[in-house]
Order: sequence, then C-alpha cells, then structure tokens
Amino acid sequence: MAPNSPLQRTRQKLRAAERNVGQHKESLMEQSDRERKRQWKAQQREAARASFPMSDGLMEAFFESVEGSVSEIGCDHSLRFTEQWITANQQPKEPLIEWLRENDGFCDCEVVANARDHWEQNR
Repeated sequence: MAPNSPLQRTRQKLRAAERNVGQHKESLMEQSDRERKRQWKAQQREAARASFPMSDGLMEAFFESVEGSVSEIGCDHSLRFTEQWITANQQPKEPLIEWLRENDGFCDCEVVANARDHWEQNR
C-alpha cells in the first residue's frame, strides 16, 4: 500500500477520531467526578454545621476566650478554660465537651488548634 493512499489516510483519520472520542469521554468523566466530589464536600460541610453545639457567635466567643487564656497562661492539658467559659456563659456542658472530643479537642490547646480549625473550615 502506498504511504499516502486513500485507505491509509482513512485509517489515520479513524485513529485520530478514536483518540478524540477517548479524550472527550475522559474529560466528561472528570467533570462528573468533580461534580460528585463537590456535592459530597457540600454534604459533609452541612453535616458538620448541623453538629455544632452552639451558634456561630457563641462558638467564636468561646474559641477566642479559650485561645486568649491558653496564650496568656498556657495549657495544663485539661479543659480548665473550656469549663470556665461554659460556667461563666451558662451553656450546657456535655454537648460542647462531646463535640470537642469528636473534633480532637481533648485539652484547651487542642480545642484551639483542632476543634477551632474544624469549626472554621465548616461554618
């Protein structure tokens, strides 16, 4: 067969078309995957927000207070400042403590570093 015969040109065009179809399918799959991932992230954020034990305003005041105390006095690896804030602000203790533990806030410095980060990413 001649190098530039009509049959060879047709085969080349067919191979090029097959490559284009494959790339197009891949692109559509990537778009679909990205959309599913975006929806999943939105659902996860909504579930995280629904689990917050207090309003955003109270959460912000709480984290600022605990962070200020940890910065000024230091962490003794207890929830001393957390419990002081709960008492001073007449908030129910167990829902907040449970939420903090679920979000790696086992002492005041972890409350500031871990639980606050989780709250800020999902509020």
